[in-house]
Amino acid sequence: MGWSMTLPLIAAGVGLYAFAEWRRRLPFNPNKVRLMPWMPIQALLAGCLLMLVVHAFNLAGLHTGKQ
Repeated sequence: MGWSMTLPLIAAGVGLYAFAEWRRRLPFNPNKVRLMPWMPIQALLAGCLLMLVVHAFNLAGLHTGKQ
């Protein structure tokens, strides 16, 4: 997976994370049922973004992990 796929995935992940943060911070309405658990979605996105950023560092020539 090269730069042409990594950078759009990072951008999409940041956008989805921002959307989940916005939805999580909406005020509580007892008349509506929340169908999506936004905090676990944010946790999964944060993990995916971390792996994508490490992958981008590896593509840039920085070595992560043991050699």
